[in-house]
Amino acid sequence: MNTTIYVARHASPDWSRTDIPYDVPPGPPLTPHGEGESTLLGEFLHRQGVQHIVSSPMLRAHQTAQLAAAVIGLEPEVEPRITEQRNDENNVEVVERVRVFWRELTERAEQHGPLCIVTHGGVLGALLWLQDVTDETHPDHRFDHNTWAPPSGAWSAHRATSTSSWRWTLDYIPRLNNHNLF
Repeated sequence: MNTTIYVARHASPDWSRTDIPYDVPPGPPLTPHGEGESTLLGEFLHRQGVQHIVSSPMLRAHQTAQLAAAVIGLEPEVEPRITEQRNDENNVEVVERVRVFWRELTERAEQHGPLCIVTHGGVLGALLWLQDVTDETHPDHRFDHNTWAPPSGAWSAHRATSTSSWRWTLDYIPRLNNHNLF
């Protein structure tokens, strides 16, 4: 039994918006560039055979998931446990809220095939930490000093059996016009 879960960071929002808090729903929307990134993410996920997409309720993540899911002919499900890390929330609290969700997600992927969650850098970091993915174990996989993936970038978690360890890789970095965006 092969199990695969993709963990994608939302596409590019309007970073210039200072009037909208990033950690409080709805958060800023995607830019047109971010919409293009989302469509490309959908094409990648389609090639991987993704059967289901789960999204953070934050606008930038949900828009990313909707546009990616449209490419595949799916409708994303919203999951509050993978929302952006709030300013009043520490890393341990984020890890605790995603720990149970990850177990549930694993069961779904085992039963229904590859799936994807569209979330945020803090949640991605918490999931990687839970799986002992660190700068030491994956020194070449950190996107920048703040996050583990570029906007609309996706990690994959694979395992061969329900008792084997997860193997994490940064599988997708968006490209527009045949150029790396980053």
